[in-house]
Amino acid sequence: MEHVIGVAGCGRMGAPMLACLRDADLNARGFDIRPPESYGTLAPAMTDDAQAFCQGMTTLVTVVRDADQTDALLFDDQNLIERALDLEFIVICSTLSPAYVRGLRSRVPDRIRLVDAPMSGAVVGADTGQLNFMLGGEPQDHAALAPLLDAMGCAVIPRGPFGSGA
Repeated sequence: MEHVIGVAGCGRMGAPMLACLRDADLNARGFDIRPPESYGTLAPAMTDDAQAFCQGMTTLVTVVRDADQTDALLFDDQNLIERALDLEFIVICSTLSPAYVRGLRSRVPDRIRLVDAPMSGAVVGADTGQLNFMLGGEPQDHAALAPLLDAMGCAVIPRGPFGSGA
């Protein structure tokens, strides 16, 4: 399956994750509220326009700071849940509370598969594609997402059902 991958929250962790995806020749683009031109060599792959970001996107990787930013991204300010009509997967890489992560299932339409994938490895791991992902979700979803997780990380550790990664 060809994923059209969107990385939302292209700060210190998200920008190098996006670079790793693109270096692996995966169809990936980034979204952040900062202007695209501030991203140097990643600028052509960046947008600050939520509607443009959502066009054709099948997989969303969130790397925003906290639950408030996740809510703004998914449901409020950017409302990607409503805008991304082709969305099949949301991969939550932000470090969020397990209760918040599990609560997302009831807020996200059933047609969208959820995987929580908090990571360790800090900025150096993101820069070098050596992050460790602790996964919560269905094994078949982990398998479908393996190419993009492999591009960004060196270890994928399944933890159980959705919410277990957190």
